[in-house]
Amino acid sequence: MGIVERIGISLTKQANKEIVSKKLRGKHRFYLIYNDFDKQFTFSYQCEHPVVFTRFECKGFSVIPSSTGIDCVSITGFESVFMRVVEDLYLGTKNIDSQHVERWIMKRLKRWRSFFEYHGAEKMSKEIQMGLFGELKTLLKFYEEGKTDAVLYWKGPTREEHDFVLPNIRYECKVINTHKNTVKIHGALQLYSEVPLVLRVYKVKVNEEGHSVHDLVSLCESYILFEHEVLFEELLGKYGYISNQDDVFKFNLKEFIDYKVRDGFPRVPIINGIDNVEYRLKLECCEAYRFPPAGT
Repeated sequence: MGIVERIGISLTKQANKEIVSKKLRGKHRFYLIYNDFDKQFTFSYQCEHPVVFTRFECKGFSVIPSSTGIDCVSITGFESVFMRVVEDLYLGTKNIDSQHVERWIMKRLKRWRSFFEYHGAEKMSKEIQMGLFGELKTLLKFYEEGKTDAVLYWKGPTREEHDFVLPNIRYECKVINTHKNTVKIHGALQLYSEVPLVLRVYKVKVNEEGHSVHDLVSLCESYILFEHEVLFEELLGKYGYISNQDDVFKFNLKEFIDYKVRDGFPRVPIINGIDNVEYRLKLECCEAYRFPPAGT
């Protein structure tokens, strides 16, 4: 049980047809309020001036501008979802300075809105975390290469044919355990492109020596331009990423291999009338298309 939820239970026991509140410990002015008339919680951030935004709804709560800042108001029956979100806001802002906390809160709330829109309230499986790990690794590589607008090319969360669509090249990313040597191909078109296409395969071990998707998201945030922050949050939400999931896995990257997908590459042919194709590709059959070649 989280800190905020424990405080919430305490407030419900105190309230008897009253409105009770408690300031949460920390450097920011956070309050948890319980209205026993409406059976609603409010998580309130108070600042010296109103925060300008349009009210919006998320699963389980509403986000409302107030004369003192930002209010998140629970919806009856969704208290557990509400507590999960406000715990993330409370703990996540501990290391954020007062000058940037409002922007951080709004960014995080929009990520939650996107998450609930596409994924309900379930957590990310290990397999989904592995997929996100590979795409974030590729995104980071683009930023390290100086592509300051790299997030604009990230299409994996939107379920397009390829994970990254650049003007003159496409990338499809796969992540597998080191003991495996096959990758799953989803759809007949995933290994076809009118421009050069790279199949990038990451081989990882799941252990405590690696990096989690939380780690990679933090690294990406250090590169994301201000004007691209909202897009990045929306893409993470579509993927199903949430920052306070506790059962995250760490992936120790052992190797990544690029294959040039061109004529002759082993792939299922496109046949008119056949749709929804899935198959496993043996990587040992792709060695001739590996670059740089093995051993160089």
